[in-house]
Amino acid sequence: MTNLKVILIVSVVSLFVGYNLYPIVNGDSLNSSYQKTSRSDSAPLSSLDAELSNSTINTKQDNTSSTNETSELSKLKTLNEDFDDEHQSSNEVVSKQKAREIEPTYHEGSLSQELKDWSNTHKKRINTLIDEYASEQTSPFLKDMIEKNNDFLNSPMAKQDADTDINWAFIMEQDIRNVIMQHENSNGFDLLNLTCKQLTCEILGVEREFNSWTDIYVSMLTSLESVKFPEKGKVLNTKSFEEDGFHIIYAKLDFIGT
Repeated sequence: MTNLKVILIVSVVSLFVGYNLYPIVNGDSLNSSYQKTSRSDSAPLSSLDAELSNSTINTKQDNTSSTNETSELSKLKTLNEDFDDEHQSSNEVVSKQKAREIEPTYHEGSLSQELKDWSNTHKKRINTLIDEYASEQTSPFLKDMIEKNNDFLNSPMAKQDADTDINWAFIMEQDIRNVIMQHENSNGFDLLNLTCKQLTCEILGVEREFNSWTDIYVSMLTSLESVKFPEKGKVLNTKSFEEDGFHIIYAKLDFIGT
């Protein structure tokens, strides 16, 4: 019985000692095994991180490349648009220049024909007025005298465009009428017709008082704006033909264009 107790006590003590010593004895191997397991488990993670990192770098590179390509395409698009705009603008300038080259020729030809038609109508009107105031004997002679070397009646030249000429003629006719009406000898002169066209004004009238027209004519030469004064030594551009008790006057004034 005593021996049995001793054996039981020894067994219990051995189990207790073994139980407490096992962790100490096997701790290093467990740590070693755990470290090995951790290293083996961490290796794929490191590889995955590297792959993800490389993927991120590649993605950034791809994005950068894509951004650069987009930027280059944008620049090319802008350059193309600028080129198209410049090309279109250049074409418009060339077209306008060609239009300017063609347009004057067209308008000059059209205006020349218009002036030719106008001169035919105007000449008939002047001849009608002469017939009313001149005798049958003197009328043909007076018409020939007026028409001789008279470009204004026979072949007027275009010196300014039609719109400018209309405005100029309106203003100048008003100015000439004012000079005649305000002159002290205005009662001695009857204005039959006043026509301004292409920087020339034509006056047809009747002088009832001697030298009344001459004074009025000189007054116009000295007071009207842009009028061409006759060159020294040349006869004044005015003609007078005597009828019974009066003179039929035909005169022209030339002006400088603006």
